[in-house]
Amino acid sequence: MARVVIFGSSFNPMHRGHEKIINFLLEQEGFDEIWLLPTWQHPYQKKLAPWTIRLELLTLFVEQKKCNRLKICTVEHDAQIQPSYTFAVMMKLKELYSQHQLTFAVGADNAQSLAKWHRIDELKNLCSFLYLPRAGVDCQTSLFGDVSSSQIREALCHDQDVKDLIPPALWEAFSKNSTHFKIQS
Repeated sequence: MARVVIFGSSFNPMHRGHEKIINFLLEQEGFDEIWLLPTWQHPYQKKLAPWTIRLELLTLFVEQKKCNRLKICTVEHDAQIQPSYTFAVMMKLKELYSQHQLTFAVGADNAQSLAKWHRIDELKNLCSFLYLPRAGVDCQTSLFGDVSSSQIREALCHDQDVKDLIPPALWEAFSKNSTHFKIQS
């Protein structure tokens, strides 16, 4: 039985904070694999850069990381899950990987709002949760930096430099595709 931690995000775009979270997850004992789960279509109709661009950048990151424990899970796209609520995604993953022990990584700030999640009681039967430290919730400062994808998109809309916010291994590919991320949040 493989023990898998799943880190879901829109990766719209992937940034240094994501990179730090991934490194943190790789350092955690007790997990055989870390699956990065890019959102295919946001359940609340949030505008996203094209799937292919986001997946390309994520794939490049994983390839450059050279870690066989790090995988990309495209189940939302492959199964055309709509809307892509965590419950629907985890149901599909359990169907495909019934022998795996699944853990879903979420920010500690979500601990209070988890009760409002779609079909949360059933979701808790499908997976466990790993709460990632968040500034102001369980620690004074963020372990993962204070960067967000919406901050990057906003900066791009104002033609501001975002190079320090993007993982260096992705900068060249990101800069070629940055216009796709000029989306008002």
